[in-house]
Amino acid sequence: MLVGKRIARIFHDAETSDLSIHFDVGLTLDLFHDSSFFEGWQLQGNNDFLLVSTPGGKYSLFEPES
Repeated sequence: MLVGKRIARIFHDAETSDLSIHFDVGLTLDLFHDSSFFEGWQLQGNNDFLLVSTPGGKYSLFEPES
């Protein structure tokens, strides 16, 4: 459903570590962090891109080595 759709806007709530990805076709993908002790969500993309929400409203970005 979202393959090939363009991202219009991304919002990361630093307090809760929720992530909202808004697409140009009017759809929104909401990723909720519902744990104070564990990773809340992971977002993986092409070329080994990996974004992981961590406790405390932060996130870790993993990118492939050059």
